[in-house]
Amino acid sequence: MRTFLLLIVLYLIPIVFSHVIPPKRNEKHSLITRGMALSVLKNAVRNDKINCVICSAIVQGTTSSGHNNDLETKKKACITLDIDQPYICDGMIDAFAREAYFVLDRVIFTPDEIGGIFVDNCGISVNPVKVLWNLTNPGRKPAVKPWPVVKNPKKTQRVLHLSDIHIDREYAEGSEADCELCAYSDLEYIPSRPSPGLKLISINSIYCSHHNFYMYINQTDPDETLTWLISELLDSEAKGEKVHIISHIPAGDDSFLMGWSHNFYEIVNRFENTIAAQFYGHTHNDHFQVYYEDSDPNGRPTHFNFITPSITTNAYKNPAYRIYTIDGGYLGASYTVLDAETYTTDITQANMEDEEPMWFLEYSTRTLRSLKTAVRNDKINCVVCSTIVQGINQLLADEEEDEKIDEFLKKACVTLDIEPENICDGIVDVYASELYFVLDRLVFTPDELCGIFVNDCGTPINPLKVMWNFTIPGGKPPVKPWPIVKPKRTQRVLHFSDIHIDRGYTEGSEVDCKDSLCCRNYPSEDASPIKRPAGKWGSLGNCDLPFGTFEAAMRHISQTHKDIDYILITGDLEAHDEWEYSQEKTKADFANITQVLNNYFPTTPVYQSTGNHDTVPADAMAAHNMEEYDTRGPAWLYNIFADNWGQWISPEAVKTVHYRGSFADYPPLTPGLKLISINTIYCSHHNFYIYINQTDPDETLSWLVSELLQSEVKGEKVHLFSHIPPGDKACLMGWSHNFYEIVNRFENTIAGQFFAHTHNDHFEVFYEDSNPNGRPTHFNFITPSMTTLSSKNPAYRIYTIDGGYEGASYTVLDAETYSTDINEANTNGHEPEWFLEYSAKDAYNLPDLSPASWSNLIDRLAVDDDLFQKFYNYFSRTSHNLDCVNDPVCRQGNICPLRVAKSYDENLFCP
Repeated sequence: MRTFLLLIVLYLIPIVFSHVIPPKRNEKHSLITRGMALSVLKNAVRNDKINCVICSAIVQGTTSSGHNNDLETKKKACITLDIDQPYICDGMIDAFAREAYFVLDRVIFTPDEIGGIFVDNCGISVNPVKVLWNLTNPGRKPAVKPWPVVKNPKKTQRVLHLSDIHIDREYAEGSEADCELCAYSDLEYIPSRPSPGLKLISINSIYCSHHNFYMYINQTDPDETLTWLISELLDSEAKGEKVHIISHIPAGDDSFLMGWSHNFYEIVNRFENTIAAQFYGHTHNDHFQVYYEDSDPNGRPTHFNFITPSITTNAYKNPAYRIYTIDGGYLGASYTVLDAETYTTDITQANMEDEEPMWFLEYSTRTLRSLKTAVRNDKINCVVCSTIVQGINQLLADEEEDEKIDEFLKKACVTLDIEPENICDGIVDVYASELYFVLDRLVFTPDELCGIFVNDCGTPINPLKVMWNFTIPGGKPPVKPWPIVKPKRTQRVLHFSDIHIDRGYTEGSEVDCKDSLCCRNYPSEDASPIKRPAGKWGSLGNCDLPFGTFEAAMRHISQTHKDIDYILITGDLEAHDEWEYSQEKTKADFANITQVLNNYFPTTPVYQSTGNHDTVPADAMAAHNMEEYDTRGPAWLYNIFADNWGQWISPEAVKTVHYRGSFADYPPLTPGLKLISINTIYCSHHNFYIYINQTDPDETLSWLVSELLQSEVKGEKVHLFSHIPPGDKACLMGWSHNFYEIVNRFENTIAGQFFAHTHNDHFEVFYEDSNPNGRPTHFNFITPSMTTLSSKNPAYRIYTIDGGYEGASYTVLDAETYSTDINEANTNGHEPEWFLEYSAKDAYNLPDLSPASWSNLIDRLAVDDDLFQKFYNYFSRTSHNLDCVNDPVCRQGNICPLRVAKSYDENLFCP
């Protein structure tokens, strides 16, 4: 960009000055005009250095001009426009003037085309940077060989790579650090053979630099460099040699002329068997570039290059160098890079301590690249995920100790800014054993595994979407109409979920922190001023619930709703501090919560299901048929469930809890009703153990069908309750699809379904034959969360049910949702005051709570703005201020999932 500014000075500024300074008889007008022109130019240059508007404005209206060879005029213009300091203007114009005049006298491009070199979307379609020229690439490409995976090389070599040193002999200690300084670099080319079977080729890539104006006179293969490169590669191909290419400017960099870059890309793909590695610099950053067959980014990767970070501190970067470990030094070596260690130093610390810089290993990887920028922008992406998994796989293949792999992951986590160091260490300590175990046995590639977490990542075979066959018994009875009842008696059922009690919650700590969970005291934040202090009763932000708020809620409910017949709790009692999970912590937390429930509801039965955050690690729940079940299985957790739930459920139910974390039982005073608690962590897409074998873990769905068949024969009604809704993407496709079919098969028997997990307030409708235009067969309630995480006010729900007598339908007649204003409680210094947020039947004007009524509500939400706004407020609990009503994407994105009770089938239900 600096060079272009000087080009403007040398070539175009005199044109402007000649046009804005008319004859002396209009001198006053000329001074005003000239002043205005300079003001516009200076502002544009200061704000954006140069842009298309200013470039076009400078040359607009000019018909002819010669180059003004008065260098003093150019220097004055450079200074006047604040392009740089006077001494730099003088020196740069003296250095560049001759080249600029020479090229501009001979170049065949217009000023607009020159502008197109430097300014995005500027100039006409003929752009000298984008000139393509043909280079004949030799045919007869040998058959592609797989990239060699060398586990135990006979010998390795260590190669030091430095670049962009930019030594400044004028550097003065104590001078201004925040000025501007430009630098340039060059390389020459020469082939060499430092090891048997390896040729080094150093390429002069300045022939491709878009700042090399001499090239615009004739860009076609300067000095036949690429022709020579092909000759060298053909020679090595014939001899069976391997080649390392070293150069300065990477082929994919924007400063690379298009013609050279495209031809070089084809050369690399043609000689992919011969080229073993490529090494570049220039950008000063630490990254890489990948080549693809036929230039198709969805196709086969053919090669890649390393781009090493700079030694210079220019652009606020600490110096760095790299050492490659290469399979080499012997005949037959692959000369591929086995590892790349990047070393750096803290220049600021060295200056403060007045000592020489202390260099340290920043990171060492098999395949991990430095992707700080990508990760900071998107936390995790397809490349990061794939490279990390591939790195772990390589370490596992090399039979490295687990401790070494732990170190790799912790360094990767910190280096990529995924989390702070204390969280990275904790997460690896908690999850590592499970991850290694699964990756050591998985049949999926890293790309397939990453398809679980990253959109549009991985191959079409995605473990999330594995289907498995499950035989559902026939003999479905004739469908009975949904009962419309005048109940003899009703029951009241309390339902709350996703409490996520955080014992680390600290009043006065930071709500808007940068960590995974806020409202806690973190060592890194001790010296930072608190921007938004956490309140006593909770905080609307990335914070979980204080224990005191949960206890206050239970006290309020017990005093206000004295007619509760029984309680449903659908999981997730633990906070989101996954890096601190332990079996001991879980055991203590469950015991404390059970004690609170006993204190406030001493005679009320409580029925619970497990949440994905109740396991250690989170979501980790192995089935009995998994290898090492005795040491890795959830028996310890099932024992905790049995110890805490056993006071409310039958001994027979406790037995099934011990086996699969599910149970079936009969609440007291509810003749003809069976409750079935289902362990849906067996369908969680974060339960890596399930990927080893997804088919009906611990025969949970088989057991469910058996329980439903028994109830069908007896004429009982069943309420299903669990944590993860079947239509949520957190539920694996195979499990979800089979569950959907089970619900439709037993639609006469199932009277209600109750889920949670999403923290939002919504529902899902089931349809006959999975046809959203067909007959609605069933629906589920998805209750809002008690935690304030994601800026949501706490909530609980009470269902009014037709029940408590023989022949009751046990259908839900109404659902009342209660909430509180946490900010108001904090501000006014009193316990949260709970209020009825809405009654489902009244708020949505439902004739009844049948599947047909809920399906009809979905249709009305699409066309009734006021109704949708009401639904959206309840859904988010007033935590969102988005105008979702008038945003078609937002609106459809909230309505569509209501029809999807089968995961990964959005296209079917929302065409």
